[in-house]
Amino acid sequence: MAVLHGDNPTHALVMVGLPARGKTYVARKILRYLNWLGHPTRLFNVGNYRREHFGSQQMNPFFDPDNDEGVRQRTGMALMALDDMVHWFATGGEVGIYDATNTTRERRRLILERCRAQGVRVIFIESICDEATVEANVRATKLDSPDYVGVDPDLAVQDFRARIEHYARVYQPVDDAEGSYIKLIDVGRQVIVNRINGHLPSRLVSFLVNLHTVPRPIWLTRHGQAEFNVQERIGGNTSLSPLGKQYGAALKQFYRERIAPHGRVEVWTSTLARTLETAEIVGTQGLSWYALNEIEAGACDGMTYGEIKQHFPEQYQARNRDKLDY
Repeated sequence: MAVLHGDNPTHALVMVGLPARGKTYVARKILRYLNWLGHPTRLFNVGNYRREHFGSQQMNPFFDPDNDEGVRQRTGMALMALDDMVHWFATGGEVGIYDATNTTRERRRLILERCRAQGVRVIFIESICDEATVEANVRATKLDSPDYVGVDPDLAVQDFRARIEHYARVYQPVDDAEGSYIKLIDVGRQVIVNRINGHLPSRLVSFLVNLHTVPRPIWLTRHGQAEFNVQERIGGNTSLSPLGKQYGAALKQFYRERIAPHGRVEVWTSTLARTLETAEIVGTQGLSWYALNEIEAGACDGMTYGEIKQHFPEQYQARNRDKLDY
């Protein structure tokens, strides 16, 4: 029986790629993004299943494709994670992220057949990286992995590279015949898509195209004090007060001393006068987004909290009880 939720089919996002290609990093980013959009999403990391059942410190011979016992154990964990993902769909999940190497067509065909039997659409997300990116990933993340706790760093790098070679021997890139896929080249430098259609997959492609792996600072600031703030009124679209302009001037100095020397900054504001005026004082050309506007106050717009308490006592008390969820 097909697993459908309203008009949206369920999706299995199946990660593909050799170790140290940023698959788990990308999977976690997708997880947060889709849950934020309101799509119930869960991550199924086969490596975590393997660590839980066979211990963390498995050295590279465990991953050798000629190691029959290792293959049997790793396959068992992959199937266990797949079973859990299918169960997730049956209990109301909308998107499952299956995070493993999935380097052979045989393994991907097994996943595809199992998901299709449940009416779940599969999209492969393959990560392909150049050697410089791989080296950076190994040094930056794998040495801190539970697999190498207490292991000499040079030995850990040597062992992990041997693990990569084991997977590389059997690696088969995803091809057009396997259906829908998104290929990430060097974690977003280039994105190749095949048979991608529908609202959620399209949003996913847009997200991955704009994915960044290098940390970038984000500065958050409120606007300067506005005239309605002085009057203790909510909402409105009033200009800055004299004190608000002083704040803008102080922010300008902070920007010049602490932020501007480190490179260009893109400034986002709402479309409201108080934020536009603050950015203007700082001297930056900003992008205005309606989505950043304050939540509409409705009938209470322009009122003080005392007036709201008088005219809308039930609303006033409900907000006081739980301001976050009101």
